Amino acid sequence: MKRETQIQAEALADGIKAVLNALNAPKSEAEEKKLQLQREMKKRGPISPQRRMLHVGMTAVALLIAFTALCSLLLLIGLWVCWQSGYPQVAPLLLGAYTLAEALFPLAWKHKYNRFNRVPEPHAPSHPHFNPRQQLEAEGQGHLPGQLVDELERAWGIHFAEGYNKDLSFMAHLWQPLRCSYRPLAFYLLIEYLFFMKHVVLLSLGFRAYKHAGFKYYVYGKLPNMQGHKDEQELKGIELEDPTHSSQVPILFLHGVGMGLFPYMGFIAQLACTGQPVVAFECNHLGMRWVSHIPDADEVVEAIAGMLRKHNVPRMAVAAHSYGTLHSSRLLQMYPQLVQSICLIDPVNFNMFTGKLIHNFVYRPDKTKNIPAHLVARDIHHAASVSRRFYWSLLNLWPHQLPRNTMVVLSGRDELVPVPETITMLQQEAPHSIVLFRPGHKHAQFIKDNALQKQVVWEFVRTIKNAENQRKRWRAYIDQKPKGTGHHHEERTQAQLKQHDERMQAQEDYPRKSSVIAAAGARSCWRVP
Repeated sequence: MKRETQIQAEALADGIKAVLNALNAPKSEAEEKKLQLQREMKKRGPISPQRRMLHVGMTAVALLIAFTALCSLLLLIGLWVCWQSGYPQVAPLLLGAYTLAEALFPLAWKHKYNRFNRVPEPHAPSHPHFNPRQQLEAEGQGHLPGQLVDELERAWGIHFAEGYNKDLSFMAHLWQPLRCSYRPLAFYLLIEYLFFMKHVVLLSLGFRAYKHAGFKYYVYGKLPNMQGHKDEQELKGIELEDPTHSSQVPILFLHGVGMGLFPYMGFIAQLACTGQPVVAFECNHLGMRWVSHIPDADEVVEAIAGMLRKHNVPRMAVAAHSYGTLHSSRLLQMYPQLVQSICLIDPVNFNMFTGKLIHNFVYRPDKTKNIPAHLVARDIHHAASVSRRFYWSLLNLWPHQLPRNTMVVLSGRDELVPVPETITMLQQEAPHSIVLFRPGHKHAQFIKDNALQKQVVWEFVRTIKNAENQRKRWRAYIDQKPKGTGHHHEERTQAQLKQHDERMQAQEDYPRKSSVIAAAGARSCWRVP
């Protein structure tokens, strides 16, 4: 027994000596350089904002040069092909045409900037509940602004001094010049090439391309009345009846700013693998394409509603990311009967009055320390889409407008979404919502996280199925109502069925209830208590 104890002690001592020797061993040349660089960075201190801006600008210029070089390389390859194919006279013409177009392109870009930069008149939302101060005073409601200020002072325990302070300013991006930067013709040619590749990939996956009101959308699976209606006047008379032959609710996907549907092809493919029909709606002005018109959210929503009428689809499950959540807000406000359930990923449509979205996307995109986000924010089409006819009072989604079957995906380090305020709002005002939280993710990092995409798809399909099961139980219960009963019996039947559905939903959600899971690798899904 003593002999075994002595052997174990000697083995432990040898292990400790080996660890100490490894720690004291001379480091390699690369490790020494790394440690020396870290010591120098500590001595220099934090990087100044001016130096960070210089780094951002130099990186942006380098990326633009790389884009131009790539397009020039493709042009040279085309010239070489023309030369080798026996048509050498075409090569100088092609090179000259491209050089002339690139030289004249700044004039076209400047003309577009002047047109987009023009402030529309009147620059106010065409909404019945939006009343300017003059109209409020004419209607005898001129005291409302002062009453709101008094309520804010009582709620926050502060007092605003009377008068005007010229040193104070606010984010007046709707009336200020557009904040954007020039892009060469080669950049837009590259974007068109990426859109063409996206089109080819989606068609190869089994999607079919359609157009309606100037917008392109891709459909996977079978929708009712896929032939559509050619007469636009006929579309207005179609009632959104529930077709008995349609047993699956289609999923409508609305993308964010960037490059259209191109970054979301993996997520769209996962949606198609669920067996649900999928409709991927694309907005060219949100993809950095060279377009001549920037539609507002209402135009996009009207196009979506017309598309659903065209295919005789009574309702859809909507999945939206980033800027697409603004379109989903207007869709819920204008056509709530079309939305069966909704999934909001990185939602910028909550708590827009905090100003975080406008400040970090319009005024300080470099603050996000994300070079692609800076390039996207400074595109002329994106700048016009958030600085002209962009009214937060219409685009903001309030808790009472959310449907019962709602799912929200939040990122803890989101630069554009006020995440703590959004979580508090959902906890207090929309306790029925399902929230997926990733504390270590930034805005749009969902696009690169394949595991999170799978989890979002799984949870959203489950939400859709639960909604359909509730609807079927409701109809079956109502259809079994005894004949000859009155209105009070029908109300009592619906109330009993609602209580039954709530009990069934509580039983389905009980295993999923938990507190906020802060571990980055954990399955952060909970129903907000």
